[in-house]
Amino acid sequence: MVRPALLFLVLFLFAGVASPQEQHHIFRIPFQTVNGLLLLDMKLNGKTAVMVLDTGSTETLFRTGGVIVLELEPGHTTGVAARSMSNLGVSRMMSFGKSFPGVDGILGEDVLRQFSAVRIDYRNHVVELESAR
Repeated sequence: MVRPALLFLVLFLFAGVASPQEQHHIFRIPFQTVNGLLLLDMKLNGKTAVMVLDTGSTETLFRTGGVIVLELEPGHTTGVAARSMSNLGVSRMMSFGKSFPGVDGILGEDVLRQFSAVRIDYRNHVVELESAR
């Protein structure tokens, strides 16, 4: 016969253990800072790309619009329908291109909100995207 106190203790100990469905996974994307901007070193559509992290942008912009696939780590991807950077307007696009010639696009809120948390780790130069599995 199980004592009520022992049963309570067992239930209490296992109450804080997350089930596999509740476990989180953290993707780490390296970045560098240039003129106060966070430039993410990413892989998009199978190719290396540099994206500006812009938490104020509601949408992702890419040199060419359309669906882009972001590789968070080998075997883990997420997709987003990106607008073309030409949507910035000709004068703004030319200014942006001159200021940041190696930048391929802007990563916006539409990608960030796919994750339960977004953290910027300045010490280790990584952006952490936390995803509930």
